[in-house]
Amino acid sequence: MLHRITRYFAPPTLRFAFIGHELIVFNASVGPCYPGNYMVLNGSCNEAYSPTDNLDHTGATPGCPAAPRPWMPNDPKGGTVPWKDYYTSR
Repeated sequence: MLHRITRYFAPPTLRFAFIGHELIVFNASVGPCYPGNYMVLNGSCNEAYSPTDNLDHTGATPGCPAAPRPWMPNDPKGGTVPWKDYYTSR
């Protein structure tokens, strides 16, 4: 999975966190201490993580507005926001 993600995102901005027993990957495009949410790249289409607020859990955003992510098999269809814009501007 990580190899597939690095095809689409620059490794210098990728960050990792262990939440329980799960490794999550997010693109810290605004910086590692951004107070908002970053979308989880290897989670459900609406899963978000805040590295400054929610260190022990992820949250959710309403719906799945991003287009299907090419690195995720069986990603839900229906979103209209280009995934590249959605996952780098949050």
